[in-house]
Amino acid sequence: MQADDPRARPEHASRLRPSEALRLHRPEIADAIARHHGSDAHVVGSVARGDDDLDSDLDLMVTFAPGTDLFDLMDLIDELERITGVRVDILSSRGRGAVLEAARRDAVPL
Repeated sequence: MQADDPRARPEHASRLRPSEALRLHRPEIADAIARHHGSDAHVVGSVARGDDDLDSDLDLMVTFAPGTDLFDLMDLIDELERITGVRVDILSSRGRGAVLEAARRDAVPL
């Protein structure tokens, strides 16, 4: 690794790539999703494609029960970030649009 490579910086020394955090914490992630009224979770984005790095986040697509609100989603994101130590983004599988369609193409079951 070159000295000017961002991964050589001290702040990266103890960080995990999101794919590594997922591998280590998959059961806890699944449990948290279920507790927050989610099911049928899929990994999408760079982790699903296998090209994540230390600056990537963990993108998940989740089906939420009817009545699940924005506060539930925010609580879930906070919990998953505490569990994994990486940034987490969540897409609802009930949404529509080009971003969600692209995510579905990469989707890998949790």
